[in-house]
Amino acid sequence: MPTIKKSDVKKITILSLAVIVLILPVFWCGRVTWQFYILSQTPKDEVLLNNFYAHRTDFDQIIQMLEEEQDLRFIDPDNGSCQWGSQIVDQSQNLRCKEYIRLSKKIGLIGTIPGPRGFHMLPVWYDKTAMLDAREKGYVYQVEQRSCRLVTSTDVEGNHCLNRHIEGKWYIFFEPDM
Repeated sequence: MPTIKKSDVKKITILSLAVIVLILPVFWCGRVTWQFYILSQTPKDEVLLNNFYAHRTDFDQIIQMLEEEQDLRFIDPDNGSCQWGSQIVDQSQNLRCKEYIRLSKKIGLIGTIPGPRGFHMLPVWYDKTAMLDAREKGYVYQVEQRSCRLVTSTDVEGNHCLNRHIEGKWYIFFEPDM
């Protein structure tokens, strides 16, 4: 059985350290570049504000409908379906779901996450590529301010939930990790 010389162990150790020192900066630069790319893809507050004011009555209508719901879990405009409890319903089978889908597409939502009365999330963007650092941005209707930071712009990189007040109970939200 061959024996490993002390000089060979030293060479392997030095080579391993050199590889680590060379590769770590590449990964770090890639991560930083990726974060800037994702941030550049995030819709800006001004775009969301313009959309909100252009569709204000539609936003109010969808919230009025959501406030009447008991067991609605999710609205998925892309698949044309709504989920009540554990049952997923296609919009062709349910007029209320069809109206939710119509309003969601008109407003530009990628989904709706109804919460308890007085709190509903209406996302317009979601970074589906991030495994651990998923990001989401959109509108939130909330009676009481939750634990997000209240800011004048959500067009920033951060690691905290951010809310920008629009008017009344309406906010733009940015969730850095869901």
